[in-house]
Amino acid sequence: MKYTKLNCLFIALFFSCVLSIKAQEKPEVKEQETKEEKPNAEELFLVTATKTQTEAREIGKSFTVITRQEIERSNHNDLLNMLQRVPGLAIAKNGPHGNASVFIRGNESHYTKLMINGTRIQDASSTQVGIANVLNNLNLDNVERIEIIRGPQSVLYGSSAIGGVINIITRKGKENGINGSIRQEFGEDEFSKSTLSVRGKEGEFTYSMSLSQEQQNSISGTNSNQSNYESDGDDYRNTTANYDFGYNFTDSIEFKLSGLYTSSNNEIDAFTPYDENDLQTATVRPSLTFYDLLDGKLTTEIAYNFVDTRRSATSGYNSYSKTQMIELQNTLYLSDWNTLTFGADLSEEEANSDSPSASTVTNKVRYQEYYVQEQLSFEDMYFLTFGARYSDHSEFGDEWTYQIAPAIYFDETGTKLHASFGTAYRAPSSFELFNQFAGNPNLSPETNQSFDIGFEQELKETGFSFGATYFYIETDDKIIYDFSTSKYAQVSNARSYGAETFVQYDFNEDLYGKIIYTRTHTENSNANGDFRAARVPKDAGTLLVNWQATNKLNFDVEVNVSGNRFSDTNNNTSLGSFTVANLAANYDFNEKLKFFAKIDNIFDEDYEYVDGYNTYGRSFYGGIEFKF
Repeated sequence: MKYTKLNCLFIALFFSCVLSIKAQEKPEVKEQETKEEKPNAEELFLVTATKTQTEAREIGKSFTVITRQEIERSNHNDLLNMLQRVPGLAIAKNGPHGNASVFIRGNESHYTKLMINGTRIQDASSTQVGIANVLNNLNLDNVERIEIIRGPQSVLYGSSAIGGVINIITRKGKENGINGSIRQEFGEDEFSKSTLSVRGKEGEFTYSMSLSQEQQNSISGTNSNQSNYESDGDDYRNTTANYDFGYNFTDSIEFKLSGLYTSSNNEIDAFTPYDENDLQTATVRPSLTFYDLLDGKLTTEIAYNFVDTRRSATSGYNSYSKTQMIELQNTLYLSDWNTLTFGADLSEEEANSDSPSASTVTNKVRYQEYYVQEQLSFEDMYFLTFGARYSDHSEFGDEWTYQIAPAIYFDETGTKLHASFGTAYRAPSSFELFNQFAGNPNLSPETNQSFDIGFEQELKETGFSFGATYFYIETDDKIIYDFSTSKYAQVSNARSYGAETFVQYDFNEDLYGKIIYTRTHTENSNANGDFRAARVPKDAGTLLVNWQATNKLNFDVEVNVSGNRFSDTNNNTSLGSFTVANLAANYDFNEKLKFFAKIDNIFDEDYEYVDGYNTYGRSFYGGIEFKF
């Protein structure tokens, strides 16, 4: 009943906004946010940290932005490889194309909120309503930039945004007429990928679309450490399409429609011991934005998010899930130094699963959530962002979360001081509660508190910059999978703490280097003692070097170093440290034609992210791209 009433309320608010629209030019002070027309905005501004376009120096939260130029120079095919360049992040994969995980600051992978153009991607039928099933299938074909915010973000993004948020922002149609590219790649084990991207602008209508087809006769996902190991290769197929459309009805009304469709087929060694897993994920997000309400002081956006995920396997383990969300966001520009953002999210998660040994199980969960955030600026030097969220879970009741993030920027010296403190929570998933094999109906919600504090220093005349951030995270009643009982359980206290550091030096306009190092201590406490979190290395670092050798030729070097990690929560299986080096080269033959090549794992390192699952040795890739 509550849910129906609130739906009616938002519909009423929607039409009241429409009726109060005044078709007038947008004030100059709002132009950079609404139209993203400020030069080099992709380098100076972020959207994900505050839900409004905010200058980077004003943000107290820890963040990283991966630009389109960095993506192109690296020649990486998928999101996971790109994320290894981010401090505080660690990845793990069950084989080359299996389920994948991203750990932010030692937090569990399902504590990471993944979004594409603001649509929150998740699989409600997975074990923790996470992203493991779709993460490894996301490519970078049409990605403009990736914004990563570290630390709890429940105030803006709700439950499960405990570790942080990764927001993938796709490319937009900005130039008149049609432009785009055709890209063909080849590589190891019959790897082939074909991509067509088209973008453009016709009057008030903008469009951007991408379609790719990838296939590979891959190596076996498992190795001899697994009892179900098969020595044959595990083939992989993936088709991905994404789109972004926009239309300005007037200077005050803007419509957007974006979405993603991905379909993959992955042969894996499991259960039978052979299995074939099909996964389909589809998203759609229409939105309407109204500018210039209240004489130009109020911007209102209403959006609908839909995520549909379907998994099927030859072994008979199938699932289907859908997530629907209505978002209402209001941004009120009270003055030049005060911006108030407030809104509501109504969501529903539905999951269906079945297996050969059990009947179909259907679970449904609803959230009603309301949030408010204040952004203050003083003397263009002192900045403060703070906010709170009220969440009402259909099974576990209500919860409050909050966050405060101050920042100080000294323009004369190029020094930035930043900090943040926040809380977050996560309700147990249906799988954790009721699965016939591993479920535990006595689980309670997890709660989290964390803070970080750090600095960034740029020596403007030398091209040298460096910074460090200390973080501390504590989670009560953390839910883990207990390998000794094969069921979900809760530990009384879990914490992670450590530091993220970077040093960058721009030797000249054509050459720069960057070193990233993260130290992460993790502790999960239970009756048997303290254990390190599974799959999270204590030490991790990355060396990046980019060299524009000539006007046409660019080299990109990436060296990832990972310390030892445990493969399980009871710390019975330890995996050794490893170093993986990659080299990419791009040659612009002319303005239309580009050749590219890449060597992954140059030194043929033998390593594992997860015990019993293979990774690639030295691998060669290359291709050609034609722009039109």
